[in-house]
Amino acid sequence: MGVKLAVCMYGSIRTFVNHELRLKYKENFMSSIIKLNHIVDVFVILVRNPNGQNNRARTNVTSSLSYTELEEMVYDVFGKCSHFQVIDDNKELYPTASPHSQQLQGIDSVFQIASRHDKYNYFVRVRPDFYWHHPFDHTVLIPDTVVTAVKSDAPASDMFFVLPNSLYHTWWQREIEKNKEQLRCPIEYAIFNNVKVHQHKQINSALMRGNTGNIETWK
Repeated sequence: MGVKLAVCMYGSIRTFVNHELRLKYKENFMSSIIKLNHIVDVFVILVRNPNGQNNRARTNVTSSLSYTELEEMVYDVFGKCSHFQVIDDNKELYPTASPHSQQLQGIDSVFQIASRHDKYNYFVRVRPDFYWHHPFDHTVLIPDTVVTAVKSDAPASDMFFVLPNSLYHTWWQREIEKNKEQLRCPIEYAIFNNVKVHQHKQINSALMRGNTGNIETWK
């Protein structure tokens, strides 16, 4: 029997509305996990702009997305989730935090929901607009190491990372407490300096951008 994974998606919706991106999630992420015979639960918090709008990255085009529409997209990729939530503007949740700390606390909020639900061997952090070039495989699961996508200009990538349970209860919670209010730089440059990290060469940091579906990749 495989290990227990908590897939934790948090972030702005952006190009998650794109059918090709969701297809890659199904083919290279969820199908790969299922083939490895892992036990997986999925926890999702999607962030809309105020008034229910979604702004695709780096464009001025917005669209209104209902809870039901987003639920259908998420269930199409993951099947039924253990937790699904849509929030409008996370500034209201963390009013005194810097933008980078807001993002960090948002990621942590999904980890907390998962940790209350069950005991998992690993927490798998993903962004809604992450583009899966290659399959997820068992080599991303290392008990004493945070495994991330490749991002050579930083210690790690916060777009995708796998967090072992033991490090969640030690390193991760210390970093949250230290940085929950006034983190001044992007997460990947700040919090991964005090933990063993492996950037997995098979998994590029890649995001789908804008209306044209351009893929921005970091190496």
